[in-house]
Amino acid sequence: LARLLLFVAATRNHPLGVPLGVTIQKAETSDPSHRDAILNILAGKEQGQPPLQDSEQYAKANKRLRALFALTCWRRIIAITADDSMKDLQLAITDAIRNDTWRELLSLDLAFMNGAATEKIGLAMRSLPPSIKELSLNLGSMNISDEHLLALGGILPTSLESVDFKLDHNSDISNVGIANFVTNVPPKIRKQAMDLKGTGVSKEFQERSDTLEGIKSAIYAEAQKGNLCTTVNLLPNKEARGRMSYLMERSKCY
Repeated sequence: LARLLLFVAATRNHPLGVPLGVTIQKAETSDPSHRDAILNILAGKEQGQPPLQDSEQYAKANKRLRALFALTCWRRIIAITADDSMKDLQLAITDAIRNDTWRELLSLDLAFMNGAATEKIGLAMRSLPPSIKELSLNLGSMNISDEHLLALGGILPTSLESVDFKLDHNSDISNVGIANFVTNVPPKIRKQAMDLKGTGVSKEFQERSDTLEGIKSAIYAEAQKGNLCTTVNLLPNKEARGRMSYLMERSKCY
């Protein structure tokens, strides 16, 4: 009950009820002893003592709570086609999540936000804390292309070690786009899965996209195929005056 009352008090006078400025040491409870007990737990003090006025642990808890509340409404706020006032709230939401520098795992959903894809992806990237190690990002049915993937690969946080990207039903994504994306992702990434159903990639890419090793092997196999060139050499025919003979060869283009 005390935790619930802290939340209710913290949400007062915030846009759309989003407590992005929650400050637990200023929150209220029906019983003051509950507030003191919570603050002492956070600060590592014994119960029954007066709580500290300020503490690094309060600051940490405030940032983590703000990020938690921001995540509960992230998709709803980001999906809105923003006017200036809403853009300010969108930026505040992303800042709150990014400032949770203790967070290592994050899941964001942009599926079906097929207007202003570049802007929406930019807001998602702005939301990522520098400590993030595992990221799940749903970009399904957003009408994104190879160009979006190329840009995305270059701005992912270098701390990432595991990624799961849902890219399904984006028909403008091709083998080339996936190959460029995998080349540009941060070097620490050791686990990678992609959902490529309904895209323009080959069957081989789709079948091997559930692991990093699989998609790399598909990219390598594709590169080995290359493009076949036809070379035609025309030479004077010594035996048939005035006529030409030709030699045709098919080889891999480099």
